[in-house]
Amino acid sequence: MRTSTRSSGSLDTIFKGFSHPFAAIGLGIIAATVLVLLAAFELYTGLSTLQASLIQSILEGMGLWTLRLEPWTILVSKDHVITIILTRECIGIYSVTVYSLLVLTTPGRRGADKAMWLAGGSALLFTANILRIAASAVVGAEAGVFWFRVFHDVLGSAFMLGTVIALLVDWLHRTG
Repeated sequence: MRTSTRSSGSLDTIFKGFSHPFAAIGLGIIAATVLVLLAAFELYTGLSTLQASLIQSILEGMGLWTLRLEPWTILVSKDHVITIILTRECIGIYSVTVYSLLVLTTPGRRGADKAMWLAGGSALLFTANILRIAASAVVGAEAGVFWFRVFHDVLGSAFMLGTVIALLVDWLHRTG
């Protein structure tokens, strides 16, 4: 009589692949990402209100007319009128999350170095995001909604990705 050592529904079979170190690291990264994003979304109101205040100050300093409609919504006008709504996706938390996870999972680096680079890199990414939105608003107020979308969605996303990559390369170079 032939018996099978494999049971299709047992927990051992399901979790067998997670005993590999890379699978465990991957699962840890996924879990950490979910936890960081959940925490960030809880901070959304405070972050979006703070960023909206800073963006509004920058735009008014550049001579654009602005009106705060809600804590996270700004009406901007010059030649065209655009509305900036700082949604969860717009406050830069994804770039900070990716950068943070890359720094935290880099092997062979001291915890103190990771903490310093996390704080500095996160602050730089939030600043870059504020400047990205302000620049997009200027383009939109000058050239219209179409160019706002191009500048914000396409070029701005590429700018943030490039900033994350540049920070990561700098982190690896300086701490390596």
